[in-house]
Amino acid sequence: MRTNREFLKSLKAPTASFYLCDFHVHSPGSADTRIGDRFDVLSPEEKQLLPKLDDLPKDLAAYDKQAVADCPVGNFYDLLVKRRDNIARAQGISEGSDWAFLAITDHNVAEYSAGLSQHAWSLITDARKLPMRLER
Repeated sequence: MRTNREFLKSLKAPTASFYLCDFHVHSPGSADTRIGDRFDVLSPEEKQLLPKLDDLPKDLAAYDKQAVADCPVGNFYDLLVKRRDNIARAQGISEGSDWAFLAITDHNVAEYSAGLSQHAWSLITDARKLPMRLER
């Protein structure tokens, strides 16, 4: 296994940029967020927005629409930014608008994650409001 320095040299790059990433985040539209252990580890603020479920809903499409109504995508986006900033402070990483990547992983529904994506992209029009760097 090569060291980072050897790897950078092979790329002919003097430095590298590393970004904090989370490639498995369930939105409130995913029933997985509201069941069992995954619900238990949410912050009190998140739990308040997301009522706990005992069983998977039978009509996932209706559930997804209800999740959008229960927890507006802008509110969830703000929670994600807050979570990112808390992790940055805890790890001694400087906060900034260009260091985090996120992937929404909703296995059975898509309306909520699509709305969240649209919300994030709409923030690009005003870079001062954009707490996350988004790339297409």
